[in-house]
Amino acid sequence: MQRVAALQDRPMTQLVVTAVKAWIEQLLDLPRPLLVARFDGIMHQDIQMLSGYICGRGHPFWMEWATPASPRCCPVCGTKHEIKRIGDGTVRRGL
Repeated sequence: MQRVAALQDRPMTQLVVTAVKAWIEQLLDLPRPLLVARFDGIMHQDIQMLSGYICGRGHPFWMEWATPASPRCCPVCGTKHEIKRIGDGTVRRGL
């Protein structure tokens, strides 16, 4: 931290405050997998590989298969507990 503060010619407290603010913003923003799960564009593609999840309250939702991280919370109710993977698959339009 001291080296970064010296390189940027900023006080270390300012660096810490900036880092904490960025960390809090990251926690408050929806992660990319949930944004994809909410995005209606999935429904308009001809073929899409998806991963299915279900939360502890019974809400099923889908995300792009290539998404590297599991969801942190349900996009329907926001619960962060008991999110389970229910499977992967290819969805074809019209089925």
